Amino acid sequence: MSEGPPGGMVVDEALLERRDAPGVVILSGGNAVLDWHRHRGHDQLYKRFRPEHRDLIDEGALLRLIRWRWELPAPDRDRLDQLAAWPRYAVRAGGRLTGVLVPPAADRFFTRRRDGRLTPRPLHGLLGAAGRPGAPTAVRLAVLGRLIRAVRWLHGRDVVVNDLQPENVLYTLDGPGPAVHLVDCDSMTSERHWGRVAPVTAPDLMAEVVPANVEPTVATDLTKLMAVVALTARETLTYAARLRSAPDTSAREVADRVGDVLGRLGLDQP
Repeated sequence: MSEGPPGGMVVDEALLERRDAPGVVILSGGNAVLDWHRHRGHDQLYKRFRPEHRDLIDEGALLRLIRWRWELPAPDRDRLDQLAAWPRYAVRAGGRLTGVLVPPAADRFFTRRRDGRLTPRPLHGLLGAAGRPGAPTAVRLAVLGRLIRAVRWLHGRDVVVNDLQPENVLYTLDGPGPAVHLVDCDSMTSERHWGRVAPVTAPDLMAEVVPANVEPTVATDLTKLMAVVALTARETLTYAARLRSAPDTSAREVADRVGDVLGRLGLDQP
C-alpha cells in the first residue's frame, strides 16, 4: 500500500511544463478544458476546471479521491489504472484549486485519422456513422462485456461511476483483445471513501434515463449501464437518434424496466 504520490497530492501550476502534442486530438468540453503538460518527466493531461464548475468542487473530497488510488493494494491499483484515467494530482494556482492531472489513455484507445492525427475512440464509435457501418454485433457485445465487468469491479470497491455515458468510455479492439477505459473519473462518487467531488449533473442523454438530481448509487449506475448497452448493441439505432426515435422499445424504456427488475432482485449491491 502506498501513502501517496511523491511530493504530495497537490502540484503548483507554475511547476508544470506546457507542451504541444500536434499529433493528438484533445476533446475538451463540458466542465473543463484539457491541455498537455509535463510533470516529473511524465506527460499528463491537465484538466483545468472552468470557473463556474471549479467553485462547486469540494477540494477535500477531490483529494480523498486521489488518495484512495494510492492507498489501494498494488494489484488493485494496477487494475484501476488499466480501467480508468484516475486523477493523479490536484493542481493549484495562487493557492486556489484549478484542476487535476490525469494520465492519458494508452495509444490503443485512439484511432488514426486521415490527416495522421490520433483521436480518442469513444464507445459510440461502435455504432458507425454516415457511410461507415458499425462494428459487428459480436464485437459490440465483447466490448460491452468488458464495460460491464469494469463497472462491477468498481462497484465491488464501493465506487459509483455516476457519469456513465458513451462519451466517457473509450474502447479498443487492438492488442490482447477488446478493452475499455473510463474517463472523467473525478465525477465518480463513493460514500465510503471520499463522498462526492461536485454536484450531480447529467447530459441530456442520461438525464432521460436517470434524472440529474437523483443521488448516484449502484442502482442508478446499473440503470445507466443497461441504457448504454441498449444503445450500443442495437443494429438499427443510430447514435444521433439516441433515446428519442427508436422504432420499437426505446433505451429509456429498457432502462426503466431493468432498473425495476434490479430493485426487485436486490441487485443494487455488487
